[in-house]
Amino acid sequence: MEQRLDQITDAGIRVVILRLRRLHILSTTGVSALVRIVTHANRAGTRVLMCGVKGDVETSLQASGLEDIMDPEDIFKASDVLFDSTQQALARAEELVVAERTHGD
Repeated sequence: MEQRLDQITDAGIRVVILRLRRLHILSTTGVSALVRIVTHANRAGTRVLMCGVKGDVETSLQASGLEDIMDPEDIFKASDVLFDSTQQALARAEELVVAERTHGD
């Protein structure tokens, strides 16, 4: 997954959404991979959004220092409403792309 996401960010994709809803536990290896993915994406100018984040996964992300390299507004917590955090992430992605286009003109 890490290599594939690196390929995507190197291709010039502006925003990537990682849906973590089915992830219940995040190991230290998983945390390290996410930190590397976000770091690589940041260098490539790609914004990583995470949605469906819940419980222990959120705790692991906070403990990892990921908040130091990601905007907290780019992390969307899971809710009881199906696809709610995914819709929020999609809206955020659209907002980021529109802002980039507006500032690029």
